[in-house]
Amino acid sequence: MAKKKKTATKAVWGWVLETPKPTITPTFKATVEATFQPLLEALKIQHIKPENTENDELYDKYPTDVYLKWHKHFVYVCLTYRHTHPQAISPHYESRIVRIECHNTTSFTLSYFRHTGQWTTLYYNEINAQEAEKAILEDSFFEVFMSLKH
Repeated sequence: MAKKKKTATKAVWGWVLETPKPTITPTFKATVEATFQPLLEALKIQHIKPENTENDELYDKYPTDVYLKWHKHFVYVCLTYRHTHPQAISPHYESRIVRIECHNTTSFTLSYFRHTGQWTTLYYNEINAQEAEKAILEDSFFEVFMSLKH
């Protein structure tokens, strides 16, 4: 597709290669969700404690759920936190931790959410599901899961 490139003096027309995004079908979603289901179960076992109202005063916020959320061809690993502070705006809130870009059912690209509010891609090479799970569990960029270990 032709797009205008802006230079210091004037705008110039040029060609820009646009890579096609994969079409997301319900079967594709189901396959990807089934692929990452063991990861979610492992994260729930390691980090999610049952809600206990007796110990609410001990914790200001703590994770209550880990799940996948779709947006276009991205899958987000999300954490739901419970905020127990009396002046909290909402008792529960969502935080997206990992962005998984799906190229097909066997190759993915991982990104993490920076403190600047932007997603940064870590693995440009298309990695498979096992490598993605290992990176999410062990890589220091996904430190939210590492800091939740007690």
